Amino acid sequence: THLALQNSKEELKKINAEKDKFFSIIAHDLKNPFITMLGFSSMLVTDYFDFNDDERISYLKEMEGVAKKSYELLENLLQWSRSQTGRLEFNPTTINLNEIVNDVVELLTPQAKAKDITITNLLIENNIVFADIEMIKTIIRNICSNGIKFTNRGGNISIFATQNNKNVILSIKDN
Repeated sequence: THLALQNSKEELKKINAEKDKFFSIIAHDLKNPFITMLGFSSMLVTDYFDFNDDERISYLKEMEGVAKKSYELLENLLQWSRSQTGRLEFNPTTINLNEIVNDVVELLTPQAKAKDITITNLLIENNIVFADIEMIKTIIRNICSNGIKFTNRGGNISIFATQNNKNVILSIKDN
């Protein structure tokens, strides 16, 4: 029993350290987008008339991209939290995989453009699958985000699918 308690204690220490590291990363990843949005919004408030319409639109688009990226990060955190507490619900339905991929590509395009990376959806138009829409979105978003993070400037991320008997195999390839 003493050995089992010691092993449990060590396991809890390890899990707690991983949790602390995870929250440290999240805090850092959320801090930077807020600094960016606060900087642009402050400039627009204090120096609004010093900028022409194109400059204002450019700053607003940049803020929109940062807000989308932050929202994505919070969604991922919420999904992770649900998975850790056993509250992750599995609700499969019939979905068009191409539409899901298009939504994710649209969400991540500002982030990709910042690194001059192209994301290409190579799926056929009506690729119907039976899956949990939120889980699929999260998986595609996470893999593509990692692709953007680790692909060199000017690179490409391709998303394609193949049919294998009754299964659709979704592939995401970066260079």
